[in-house]
Amino acid sequence: MSKSHSLSGRLNDSFEAIDAAGLGLETWPTALAQLRDLMGSRVAQLIGIGKAGRGSPDCQVPLNWTTEADDWADLVEAGAVDIRVSSRRRASLASKLLAVHDEASFDTEGDSLKYPAYGDFLRRWDYPYVCLSPVARSPEITVNLSVTRGAAQGGLNAEGKRLFASLAARVRRAVITQEVLQRRTLESLATTFDQISQNVFICSADRKVLASTRGGEALLSAGDRLTGMRGCLNARMRNGQRHLSEAIANGCNVFRTVAASPVVLYDVYGERPLVLEVIPVPGIACDLWGSPVVLVVARELDAARAAAKLARLGAATFDFTSAEEAVARWLLAGRSPTEAAQALGVTVGTVRVHVRNIYAKANVRSQLAFAALMGALR
Repeated sequence: MSKSHSLSGRLNDSFEAIDAAGLGLETWPTALAQLRDLMGSRVAQLIGIGKAGRGSPDCQVPLNWTTEADDWADLVEAGAVDIRVSSRRRASLASKLLAVHDEASFDTEGDSLKYPAYGDFLRRWDYPYVCLSPVARSPEITVNLSVTRGAAQGGLNAEGKRLFASLAARVRRAVITQEVLQRRTLESLATTFDQISQNVFICSADRKVLASTRGGEALLSAGDRLTGMRGCLNARMRNGQRHLSEAIANGCNVFRTVAASPVVLYDVYGERPLVLEVIPVPGIACDLWGSPVVLVVARELDAARAAAKLARLGAATFDFTSAEEAVARWLLAGRSPTEAAQALGVTVGTVRVHVRNIYAKANVRSQLAFAALMGALR
């Protein structure tokens, strides 16, 4: 990369950094830092804005690359990520792609008066002037490129806005390139698992199926334990849906501290257990919005043999009695207390006492949670 100090040389350096970020050869914050310096600004940012736009301390921004490490809780509390508060964000959603907007397009002063916390935030961080341009859009998200300037710098002049427009066009090309490359990577990953006959789904945090193997497609077509309604991976039975959703969300959480537990799903008769393991895929995103992805690997279980093995493991781990181990074997096979009582030749009341003891020792509250815990310990 050249080190020219002329404007044209520095512009070429920024173009090269942006292109490299789109190809995955450079990080976006590094490319944005060059863009920021070229524009003589305080901050440069590439961020996704959703139509809902309602910020909360635990909400996920699908894409947020910036040169400034803002305090996220501060941003949310001030309403800076909320389209109801910030006219800057509202304007970007209504704008044409690559249109350049400065403070003349916003009502920042009115926003600050109506929402004092937002005004205090802008003054505290010295964010009075913003120039932004939407560079990409999906039905759910608009991606903005923006530069923020302090009170001492003032807003961009006409020449500065023309320069920013050139950079925005280059960023748009780079993020489209990145999206194409990410899609090809996901397709190659699915093909690899297909070759070894694995039942695999590649999913985003909202359970959207981005790619799958032929085995995975066959499971969805059967529809007895998994379904693909609206392009998302769902459990056929409602009692398994929450556990599946939580496992995928946990796997996509870059701040997770524990691995997602396997999820065991059954058909409408409580039979044919299907174990789903959620595996994070670091370094791969589902599209240009940068959302993390996971592999959901599905495998069939021989219910009787697997349940007996897990019950023995439970006896060794949680000190089950022999009677509790026998009941645990039926629970792990997906059977009800009534069915367990009939099979063991005891009363339902006796089985329920053993079930309470089993759950207390394993520190769980349901049959599904017990099955998931034992699957994680196997």
